[in-house]
Amino acid sequence: MKTALLLALLAGSGIPDIAQDKLTETSRKAAAPASGSPAAPAYQSVLDRYHADRKTAAAALFRLAECYRKQGKAPEAASAYARIVREFPDQTRLADQSRSRLPEYAKPAAPDLAALRKEYRDVLVKDVDIARANLDYAQKEVQLGAGSELETYAPQRNLAEAQSRLAAWDAGLSKPEPPFPLRN
Repeated sequence: MKTALLLALLAGSGIPDIAQDKLTETSRKAAAPASGSPAAPAYQSVLDRYHADRKTAAAALFRLAECYRKQGKAPEAASAYARIVREFPDQTRLADQSRSRLPEYAKPAAPDLAALRKEYRDVLVKDVDIARANLDYAQKEVQLGAGSELETYAPQRNLAEAQSRLAAWDAGLSKPEPPFPLRN
């Protein structure tokens, strides 16, 4: 209801100062918007309608970013803050506030070490499987008379090495080899 009233007032006015006043009023009423709050669409509407008025557009975009932040929509909030810094640097107060909020979104997510360790183990298991398949192939060539016993030695060594790396990893005795720079 409040959003409809705000949009109706903004649609009929055509005056950016009124939009700024309504933007401030909407902001006050939406201080802690819940998920699905009508404040975000209202700010988006003001931004769309008054994009030529830099002060109003920057304020609407900042308040939209704040709505997203409070709703837990980090990517949308970060995008809006970055857009303010990029497109409205002349609105120094809002650009500075946006810039100060960007680092909290720019931090890389902590790697999921358990998932990375599992992925590395899966690679080691795949190495064992490949080495076993190569040995089986070499042994079949020997059985068919197409190869000599000497040709099975390298695949046997490769299988033993792959099994050793997997056993050492499972026992916690080894660190990952590149390209998996994990910390144990």
